[in-house]
Amino acid sequence: IKLGASQDLEINHNGTHSFIKDAGTGSLFVLSDSFKVNSADASENMIVALENSFVKLFFNGSNKLETTNTGVDITGTLTASDGIKLTDADNLSILLGASEDMRIRHTGSHSEITDEGTGHLRLGGGQVRIGDATFSKNAAIFDASANTRLYFNDTKRFETTNTGAVVTGILTAT
Repeated sequence: IKLGASQDLEINHNGTHSFIKDAGTGSLFVLSDSFKVNSADASENMIVALENSFVKLFFNGSNKLETTNTGVDITGTLTASDGIKLTDADNLSILLGASEDMRIRHTGSHSEITDEGTGHLRLGGGQVRIGDATFSKNAAIFDASANTRLYFNDTKRFETTNTGAVVTGILTAT
């Protein structure tokens, strides 16, 4: 089906796939039934795609996702039920903060969480554990209201107590 004075809007089905094509005379808008041509009238965009520019996705008339010349801008909360994957190359980062000073990345050899700005990188929790990738072996356990334990090959070697510390094994001082 071709529509318009110059037949520049095309809706087509090839037996397998469906297509909506704008022949480049303007933008393609997908709108709710409340859309009005005049800007003064009530309208609600759902999808706006500008040739050689951006694509915007809306929820209830509010822009939530927009492509840019540098990537994608998201407004609101990003929720991923199957995880977020950055798998095209190593050294890709997730940057957080107004100054992008918290970084999570994999270098190809190492995984890193860094604070690259002012302040401190803080880990918090009732109990914070550092272990192997499956958490089947402990390296350190930090209890906020109890003790700290350090392990060698999953064997506890050092533990803080309310009166000091306990060392299991030989303590060598140089």
